[in-house]
Amino acid sequence: MSITSIKRYFVGDPDIVSIVTTDDLETIITPGYISSQSSVIEDLNKGSFEWSNTDAVLINYFSDQIGLFSYYTSDDTLAAFSGALPQSVIRFSGQKTTVGGSASEAFSIPGALSTDKAFVQMVNDGTGNVTILQAVVTANTLTITFSGNPGNNAVFNYQLIRDSV
Repeated sequence: MSITSIKRYFVGDPDIVSIVTTDDLETIITPGYISSQSSVIEDLNKGSFEWSNTDAVLINYFSDQIGLFSYYTSDDTLAAFSGALPQSVIRFSGQKTTVGGSASEAFSIPGALSTDKAFVQMVNDGTGNVTILQAVVTANTLTITFSGNPGNNAVFNYQLIRDSV
């Protein structure tokens, strides 16, 4: 896993550095992460990359998660941006179709945490003519309890909301 893109956008002070990486959050905030990627960065940049102490670093990481970070050259550390952040953010969203067979069905949402909150909305109640009674998030899973067996064609939208850290 590594950085696959790094670009500087000159917008003033601060400039924005955009990074795309296949690494997860735990990896990118580990001290020394940027220096561990120095050869990759040099290849992508066609030379060394110059950092400024006022750079804002926007990172798309591990399955399209996005975060804003500060890079501290003094100890080679990325840290979550310390400016004002919203209380909560939508971390995952999409549309799912049921497979049926039970009033309760689990859907895989890689990266979901048990502390995420679910917002779900029925789009098409399918042949089962059901409603959503409950939505529970556990690690990597969204479990929906319907008012009955939804059949194999009920469709719902979901958003998983995470408190900002």
